[in-house]
Amino acid sequence: MKYTITRALAEFKTLKNRYQKEVGSSMLIGVKVGKKMRAPHSSYQPEAFSTQATKQYQSITDLYKRILEIKTKIDQSNFVTKVTIAGKEYTVLEALEMKNVGLELKKDRLSELKRQMMKARTTYDDALDENKRRIEKMVSEQTAAGSKDAELEKKAVDSIEAIYKVDFVDPIELQKKIDELEEDITSFENEVNYALSESNSTTYIEVEG
Repeated sequence: MKYTITRALAEFKTLKNRYQKEVGSSMLIGVKVGKKMRAPHSSYQPEAFSTQATKQYQSITDLYKRILEIKTKIDQSNFVTKVTIAGKEYTVLEALEMKNVGLELKKDRLSELKRQMMKARTTYDDALDENKRRIEKMVSEQTAAGSKDAELEKKAVDSIEAIYKVDFVDPIELQKKIDELEEDITSFENEVNYALSESNSTTYIEVEG
């Protein structure tokens, strides 16, 4: 029997729920005294109880096999079926792992990159302010009160920058990495559900009737 992945997933969920209910409500062993069953199975004759228990366990076993068959066929399909999301090709399995695990890891990384960038910018601005105070102090020590000497100010700036020049040490171009991560996350989130839904509705697996 051919199923789309969408239908197979629905069948898998239905059968799994049914399996759990049947296991939970099963009556597979009882006690008899003489020819009568003891509670909670006293409404059964021993032979009828045995027949019922055997049928129940067989039903549970059959459900279990079918659940595993469907899940295995879905997984096998997901391993080879390709989807394109935000211009990148994934197997369905890769896309699912990206959705369920990869996005969270990327978001954690993005948060940390942003934190470090903000901290570096604060440190950078503080260092610039320190240099400004150094320059002001140097100029004030070498000029008379109330006077202003442009040449002296330039020399002070050059002197301070020669020793205390402020710059980022940014070997991986951190802001560029932040922008790329944000774009990757947004694009993937916008397209993944549609791409998977479309694939699941057009991809078929063969399941024993």
